[in-house]
Amino acid sequence: MDIKQAITVAHIAGMIMFMGNLMISSAWKFSADRSRHPTLMCFALRQVAMMDRIFGAAGVSLMLFSGIAIVVMQGMSWASSWMAGGAALFMLACGLWLGVMVPTHGRQEMMSQDIAAGRPIASRYWQLSWVWHGAGVATICVLLLGAYWMMSAPH
Repeated sequence: MDIKQAITVAHIAGMIMFMGNLMISSAWKFSADRSRHPTLMCFALRQVAMMDRIFGAAGVSLMLFSGIAIVVMQGMSWASSWMAGGAALFMLACGLWLGVMVPTHGRQEMMSQDIAAGRPIASRYWQLSWVWHGAGVATICVLLLGAYWMMSAPH
């Protein structure tokens, strides 16, 4: 395997890590919330936060740095419409994740002490769950669109 192939593999691995994190975390959190079991809900909140730090951050970093390396190594132009579109979709996905999902999840984590103590689950928790899941679906859709956009573009 040469360096170009290794960087391409890293780019694809980053996409798999980021999208996989989004999908698996969503399934865990949805199942835990649906159970309404306080211990399970708190556990899922902690696990989602940990997986975001490990797989989400690593996936985004791999996609970003390997993507830049591919552009530079192949002498591609950032000015082309397909490259600008792909970069814009990537930034939108990252913005949804970092700007909506992560802070929304953080607010829910702050509520976890009340949940763990057996206090009634605040209606705000459920509202934030819908926001978090909606942003997650949007992020996955944007990533899929970005992947299609970049793979079907002229190189």
